Amino acid sequence: MKHNKKSVLITLIILFAGFFFLPNKVFAATVKAEKNNPFGSNKTYYTRGWNTSLIQKKYKYPAHNYRETSNLEKFTVNGSPLFCIEPGASFSSKISYNVKPTLQKGIYNPKWAWSATKQKMLQKIMSCYVNKEDGIVSEQALVWEIVTGERTSINASNIFKGNYAPNNKVSKSLYDLIKSDKGMYKEYKNILICAARFDSTATPSWASTTKALSLSSVASESQSKAEFKKTYKVDSGNAQKDLFKYYSCKIGNSGAKKCTDGLTASGVTLKCSNNSCTISTQKEIAKSSPVKITFEYYYLPNGNDELKYRTELGSKTSWAQFYETNNHDRQSLMVGAMKKTFTLNVYTGSAPKYALKVQKVDENGKTVITAGTAKFAVYGDSKLKNKVCEITTSKGQGECKGLKRTGKYYVVELQAPTGHIKKSGYTTVNVTSADTEANIAKIKYTSIKNTDRHLIMDKRTLDPETGKVMSLTGDSCTVKTCDNGIDNGPVFEIKSGNKYVCVTEISNGKYKYKSMNENCPSGTTKEIKTCNGKFDIIEIPTGTFVVTETKTVCGSTLPKNPSQTITIKETDTKKTVTMENGVSGVVFNKLNENGSLINGGKFALQVKQNGIYIDVPLKHQAGSIYVYDSSLTATSDNVILETTDGIINVKGLPVGDYRFVEKEAPTGYDAIKDKDSTATFTISDASNSDIQVNLTNKKAKLEGSSDSAELIVTIITGRKVINYVLVIGGLAVLLVALIILRNKSKK
Repeated sequence: MKHNKKSVLITLIILFAGFFFLPNKVFAATVKAEKNNPFGSNKTYYTRGWNTSLIQKKYKYPAHNYRETSNLEKFTVNGSPLFCIEPGASFSSKISYNVKPTLQKGIYNPKWAWSATKQKMLQKIMSCYVNKEDGIVSEQALVWEIVTGERTSINASNIFKGNYAPNNKVSKSLYDLIKSDKGMYKEYKNILICAARFDSTATPSWASTTKALSLSSVASESQSKAEFKKTYKVDSGNAQKDLFKYYSCKIGNSGAKKCTDGLTASGVTLKCSNNSCTISTQKEIAKSSPVKITFEYYYLPNGNDELKYRTELGSKTSWAQFYETNNHDRQSLMVGAMKKTFTLNVYTGSAPKYALKVQKVDENGKTVITAGTAKFAVYGDSKLKNKVCEITTSKGQGECKGLKRTGKYYVVELQAPTGHIKKSGYTTVNVTSADTEANIAKIKYTSIKNTDRHLIMDKRTLDPETGKVMSLTGDSCTVKTCDNGIDNGPVFEIKSGNKYVCVTEISNGKYKYKSMNENCPSGTTKEIKTCNGKFDIIEIPTGTFVVTETKTVCGSTLPKNPSQTITIKETDTKKTVTMENGVSGVVFNKLNENGSLINGGKFALQVKQNGIYIDVPLKHQAGSIYVYDSSLTATSDNVILETTDGIINVKGLPVGDYRFVEKEAPTGYDAIKDKDSTATFTISDASNSDIQVNLTNKKAKLEGSSDSAELIVTIITGRKVINYVLVIGGLAVLLVALIILRNKSKK
């Protein structure tokens, strides 16, 4: 390119001085122009600006200038592309060496008085070309549009909407010519879109160079500590939705990578999609020592190889070089690139600490306050391997502080309050970002419900004539005085050792356990009265107790043995004590594990003779009543007993040691072996004192139980019942005798 007006060249030099950084070193260079014009033969176009008097006289275009495409060439200096800043000027082949970077004073030319805005436009444009024929020519065309004032702005909004035309173009402009070529127009548009991205923003606004950001905390169940995370998105109001695919990223002093490839350094992870970037870390980062993340925008049409090229190019600020021959002909060429850089200084501060709260409630949903403490273990995983804390309740409530993350936690009850059944399994508690220690007063309690442990009395009476078992429904639920001046009952006392069970009355027949004392404190009582033959004490503790009837119903007398010993275990939800009034002889109660009467099954009464238990024949009188008759011979009909409502009443037994055994278990229950019978008793005199014995069955186990059954063989021979041991022994003796006889016969 050559300009014959010395004054114009001097003016250009002066105007460039205010906008471009120039190196101070003079170096030799080789300037080349490649005649690879994609338009083929020369074509003409018009442009604004730089209307020299010569051109005006020759072509008579006062508003714009005539140009030829022959001067749209690719220029290189030592192999690097450069762009001509003199619109339509031709190349001077004489220029081959010496860069003159020092701009000289000359005549001021107002047509080259560039604003800072125009300079920024040139920088953006020159950052975005593709180093191939269509890209270079399109780039050169856009440089001339800006220099001449034909393109006065790079409007990102319009460009993203597909409006690429210069806003001050003339008819038959260079834009019209480029638009007619499909390949050329594609590169032309790509350059404009690339330049427009310099004005695209992300959320939060990254207009400032640096932002210090505190990351919020989130976490999943599998994490053992807090994860700080924050996601930034492309501005939703911007039509350019894939901004981050054009950015390179580095963390601290790490090497730059495409943001969408992801990067981890300095304990910080950056993961970007086209539309958003997420920054996360699992370590605490002080605000005073943040980790710097640098985002840089380049035009990256060819991936990471292009990133390297742009990085090298971006080290040069946009500048003009003036190449001259030995005779001082000068060529005005420009090279340069612009990059958009912003940084985030990431810190976390101290990790927030979270908390959860639990409260113990009874089976009715009321907070358990007076029944002792409960203890819990809190785990961070559902496999219950990562225990994070333990909780001991006070007045039914407790809390776990110092949790390092949000998410699910698993609460396991280690100890239930007194009188309650320990909850099995775990309770899941979801801790949110709002459940911080600082906000602990507003954290909602998670209720963990327990089943109350009950001690129940089932007071019954037996009709002495019919043996019918009747509930004691006739007694009053209110206190009244009998004719003998004694309060109507039944009334009971319960003791453990020398201490009474002290209770408070909730309603008729219903009580709540309070304490065990030798003397019940004020507000409590040791007297427990039934309502229609029943009482229910809730929150009863575990242990062994003696339940004693101290007063009976009007018109009745206490049994001679008015006490029963019971054991309440940890797993007992309901323990029922059964007592009968109006009986004589022995009463056998068939119970389940909770102490309630169960019907069904077949039983036998056995007496101990010569160290061996044998079946006792009994006569069935009526209902639950069986009577001993010494004249009876043992048969299958009179040794097998069946309950009435779970009760058998035997009268008239002589002195001796006895036991009830189970011949057939009630449906749904495991059979009890003879040797395991607990229904044993002794008749010491002929008075047949009132005696009550119990035999408790457990629910039948599922298929696969390892329990073995006991073989019971009973032989009935008229009046005698021979134990299976004698039979087996006799058979053994017979077998030995046969062997001896056989041996003698051989001799």
